[in-house]
Amino acid sequence: MKIGILTFHRASNYGAVLQAYALSEMVKKFGCSVEIIDYRCPEVEMAHRPFASFKKQKWYKAAVYFIGKCKNGKTFDKFRNRRLQLSEMYTRDNVGTIKDKYDIFISGSDQVWSKRFSGFDKTYLLDFVDDDRKKYSYAASFGFTSFPENTKDVYQKYLEKFQMISLREKTAVDLLKNECGIDSCVCLDPTLILGKDEWLKFSAKPDLNEKYILVYTVQQPVGLLNYARKLSEEKGLKLIYLNNSRRKDLDIKHIRYSTPEEFVGFFANAEYVLTNSFHGTAFSIIFNKELVVEIKTQKSVNTRSEDLLKLCKIDDRIISDNYSDFKMSEINWQNVNQRLENEKKKSVEYLKCICKN
Repeated sequence: MKIGILTFHRASNYGAVLQAYALSEMVKKFGCSVEIIDYRCPEVEMAHRPFASFKKQKWYKAAVYFIGKCKNGKTFDKFRNRRLQLSEMYTRDNVGTIKDKYDIFISGSDQVWSKRFSGFDKTYLLDFVDDDRKKYSYAASFGFTSFPENTKDVYQKYLEKFQMISLREKTAVDLLKNECGIDSCVCLDPTLILGKDEWLKFSAKPDLNEKYILVYTVQQPVGLLNYARKLSEEKGLKLIYLNNSRRKDLDIKHIRYSTPEEFVGFFANAEYVLTNSFHGTAFSIIFNKELVVEIKTQKSVNTRSEDLLKLCKIDDRIISDNYSDFKMSEINWQNVNQRLENEKKKSVEYLKCICKN
């Protein structure tokens, strides 16, 4: 069985490349040959080009951002070449030539069906594949809770031709059923179905000689850094801030442009993790780390992290407006791991159905 995965592997962020890696590794477990289709979506490519910063910021800020963006891009390019089994490069003009190259196509994970991130690129809806039996998704996401104007019929047209559909959010399952009459199921993010031991083998241990508290943010934090300083003083532990931004917190050691292997290693070896990121939450749970999650940031609410914490019955580790008084409750990791294992079995069984079809 030869399987082609269509996802956002070209996005230069840890979550995007690690979920792509994890999904391909899981598919291999069923004896399948797998490639990540090296599709170049114009919208995704543009968002991650270094020069894009000059359109959004003043030139002197953009210049600094440009240098960092280039370093970051090279890190992820090397990772893709090192860890991902990529196909030849394809664009919208020639992607149709591969419709008979694979026995099965999987769209996902990530927000591959988001109009915002892909520019409503129907390639991710597998519109170029004629055979309905070849079309599947894994933990795909729309990135919205209601269909944007004049899009519902398009989504329905292509998704009703999928053999099976798995989505990332329960709200998306309800939306697809209620609006289009299409059945689907929820599956875990691929990073959560690859085993802890496999992630430990994948990871690179940080070059640090002391115990530390890891802070990892994607969106601008609200009060998380101040809480981190308080916790550091209480526990007598060094603060490590894993973040590619140029902000200056002179009392905190910043780590920038880590490889994805180093990224995972920082979580595996931390004493505590403070984060506002979904994948920061996911890897903290995978490695059973003491964690605190800020779900309300300056721009949005991280519902994915909230849902994962609720699934694991540890949503009392969410910090909101009581930063100064927040106390960590005790986590029963045996119960957490069992709940996650139950959900993992469902996701793995779904993949097994695809690969053994």
